[in-house]
This record gives sequence, structure tokens and C-alpha cells, in this order.
Amino acid sequence: MDFPLPAAFQAGMTRAEILVCTPASAGARGLDTTPHMPYNGRMPDKNDITITVFGSSRTRPDSPAYDLAYRLGAAIGARGWTLCNGGYGGLMAASAKGAKDAGAHTIGVTCQVWGRGGINRFIDREVSTTNLYERLQTLVDLGRAYVALPGGTGTLLELAFVWELANKKLLQGRPIVLLGDCWRGVVDCTSRDDPGSTDVIHLAADPHEAAHLIAQQLAACVQQ
Repeated sequence: MDFPLPAAFQAGMTRAEILVCTPASAGARGLDTTPHMPYNGRMPDKNDITITVFGSSRTRPDSPAYDLAYRLGAAIGARGWTLCNGGYGGLMAASAKGAKDAGAHTIGVTCQVWGRGGINRFIDREVSTTNLYERLQTLVDLGRAYVALPGGTGTLLELAFVWELANKKLLQGRPIVLLGDCWRGVVDCTSRDDPGSTDVIHLAADPHEAAHLIAQQLAACVQQ
């Protein structure tokens, strides 16, 4: 399948420039920097803390991972944060449900290229993107912090993207938390090649620890 090139490539930007592209720098190059729609006409308030959650769309409700995602969403919601994820089923639905049950707001970033149905019923606002590049960038842009739940290649891609940005100091002040034993092997493998890469991520044993780590890291960023 051929994916449309991002507008940034069409504007002649290099990959390095795309990784650190801000609305201001993109606008200077003539890129469309208006919010992706539909989004009820506005982006989140600048003072709102949004946590982007990555996770599998295939996990069934009777899975332990589904319960883990639900409890993560509830822990995020209990802190008054907004939860953002990919908007579809599996762990995305579970985490969104947990957040909604805790009284929080939810955002789902969908992708037109797959031709899937609509968002899950626990999503308040949909951000519809046209291709995988745009979806990935939007998930990153909306998040003040990121949590990776168990998942497949899509989840691995999302984690790798934010991890690489943070490791190269292109994404600072945004905590990255890995939740679930499945990530320990990935961390061990990566640390053997680049020991310092693990300095920018945090392993959490449970959802409450994940939320505590995020709060702790965000508070530290404010004090700096």
C-alpha cells in the first residue's frame, strides 16, 4: 500500500527538521498548521495535561492486559488529566473507559488510511488524520507524557518514535512510562547497544506507579 507523503516532505523539509517541527516553523514553510478535524473546532487548553497512551487494538476484554489498561485510564482520570489514544478498540477502548469512569476527558486519534469504523464509545473527541505519519505526529504532539501498554508493531512504532526523540534530546520534559512486563526485553536489548537510552524512560509495575511517575516528572520539569 502506498501511503501519502506528509506535507512536510512535500515542502522540502528534511527528516531531522520534521522531528523538531513546531507550528511556527511549519507555518514559516507554508504548511497547514490548523488543528486536524473533526475536533469540535478547537485544540485542548494550553493548561490541560494530556497523557497519550499507546496499546494494542486486538486485546479482548477478558485479558489481564485489558484490566491493566482500564486501571491505567482510571489512574490518569483520577488526577484530572485528559487521556489520548488511538481511538479504536482493545486497550484503547479499555483505557478510555477507565478514564471516563473516573470523570476524565478522552481524545481518540484515528487514521483514514485503514478504513476502519468509528471511534470507540468512550472517546469524547476524535482527531481524524489522513495517514500514519500524521497520526503518529498528532499522538505525540497532543501528549505531555506517554504510557506504553502491551501491543504489537503499531505500539512498538509509537514507543520507538517518542523514545528516539527523547533519547536525542528532541523531546524534553515529556515523561515516557512503560507499563507491562513485555517491555523489559525491549529495554534490555536496547540498553546493550545504547546504555544511556534507558535514562529517558521509566518502568512502572502498576497503573498507580505509572501515574505517580508522570506526576513526579512533570513537577520536576516545572521546577527547572
